[in-house]
Amino acid sequence: MFSVGASPSIAGVWTPPPLKPGEFQEIAGWHLVDSFHTSGENISRLLMRSAPADPQQSREAQWRLCSQPGMEPCLAKNGDYSASLLLPRCETSKQEWCISNVAITPKASEKINGRFIRQVAGRTTPEFPSLGFPIGSTVSLWDFPSVEHGGNGTTYAAYVNIRISKGPNQEPVVNRMNGTLLPYSEIQGTSSLTGQVFNSPSIREEKDSEGVYRVRYTNGTLECAWTEPNLCGLIEEFPNDVTVSMSLRVSKKITGWLMGRMNDPLVNVVEFNKSMNILTINAKPVNVPQFYATAPIQKLTKAMRETFEVDGFFEKDPRGLRSSQTNYAIAFRVLSAWQDAAENRASGSITSWSFSTTSSGSGSKCLQNSTQLQGLVTTNAMVYEGIAPSFQNGFLNYKVAGMHLNADGKEFRGDYNLLMKKSVAQCLYNFSDAPLTANVTVISNGEEQKISTTVLKEFESGSETWLKLSVSGITFSAPILRVRFEQAVARAGKKEVLQKSTITCFQGKNLKKVTAVAPKCPTGFKKK
Repeated sequence: MFSVGASPSIAGVWTPPPLKPGEFQEIAGWHLVDSFHTSGENISRLLMRSAPADPQQSREAQWRLCSQPGMEPCLAKNGDYSASLLLPRCETSKQEWCISNVAITPKASEKINGRFIRQVAGRTTPEFPSLGFPIGSTVSLWDFPSVEHGGNGTTYAAYVNIRISKGPNQEPVVNRMNGTLLPYSEIQGTSSLTGQVFNSPSIREEKDSEGVYRVRYTNGTLECAWTEPNLCGLIEEFPNDVTVSMSLRVSKKITGWLMGRMNDPLVNVVEFNKSMNILTINAKPVNVPQFYATAPIQKLTKAMRETFEVDGFFEKDPRGLRSSQTNYAIAFRVLSAWQDAAENRASGSITSWSFSTTSSGSGSKCLQNSTQLQGLVTTNAMVYEGIAPSFQNGFLNYKVAGMHLNADGKEFRGDYNLLMKKSVAQCLYNFSDAPLTANVTVISNGEEQKISTTVLKEFESGSETWLKLSVSGITFSAPILRVRFEQAVARAGKKEVLQKSTITCFQGKNLKKVTAVAPKCPTGFKKK
């Protein structure tokens, strides 16, 4: 009933097996993916809509492809503009919206900064100052001498995409940002999944028989971090025990929450200029289990059929393979419906290092401060909520799900990290600046689950103090992670009065005194 194929021999990491001729019409199935580097976001483009959305037309039929605003077909000065842009490597000290550095730190070794190789050949878009849109580039390639990945090479592809829009007489809005680093080895020839010769992603405008324009694009392939004519950056596994760091020059409007596929993360934000920050993310790659399953049409259960829903209607004949991002709501339904057929087992695994902006959590205005970066949630669960944690009954709740077993039949144990400004916890619980503790429970099928390790740390100081909660050893079906922060109180029920102390910190000839309950030196300073 269920099928999980071995990965193609050419692939550096696990990829779904190619379907046999005619198999597409005989089976139904699902593939849950994290990848956005093979979607339409792998190519820079600018689109314009000159009229309000027509409810009789699909979304794809409402946009035109622009080469330059003010030129045919993008003549409307007050049109709706939408862009998907890849950030280039920073070439000058003043350049904005770019990747300023990528670094890898092997275990027990010093940080190795990447040596920039080149930008991948492909479609780019110029800067549009009138719209407030930056340059749209391609994937950047980097080399890290001595940091060998699973393909015995030292090359890595850095991919950062932003989605930005601007309505008539409005300021531009950054709707989303994604980023990832992908180890790769160059290969030539054809895709093991599609059988087609490797080529660069492309985008074009088509006019149908009714005179309606539609923008079409060709995607990459799952096994390639990037493609050029007859060339593929074959994705490889990360080396063990490394920490990846990526620094970006981005708008100060990148605020709120991030989510990611990484472990043990740290975030640093410093001002670059009046409108831009330098955002640096440090974290370790994680091993993420993969879900891929097919079944004969005639053996689908009602629950399995109901996962094939389009606009509120269930497909009567759901042939073929569907895919969904692992942080979409449908992914939870797929796992629930297909879990028994999959024998509660992952089909494979990959190592991943990626991040994305996400929506703020619900339940409290404390989670929805749009003036600063508030937090980052990461997990290696097969499926997870694509939003920040929600606040309910005093707990920060986060939902994940997955198969109980790895592809090798061993029990999967997962990780969860919550990185959050301390000021957010103080707002949620009306706490003072005193140190906090965290109470973590994992609820699965109505029962509390044991956790191998829970660690809470504070770093930085003052308004930039961050809390980092790390939880490991989670077993999966569909657990809810519940976190409650606590602060010491006196027996009478009042908050304990803690004594403050003062330390002296130095940076070269500069001295600074810090007074607090648990004083720490600012970044760049050392205790005297």
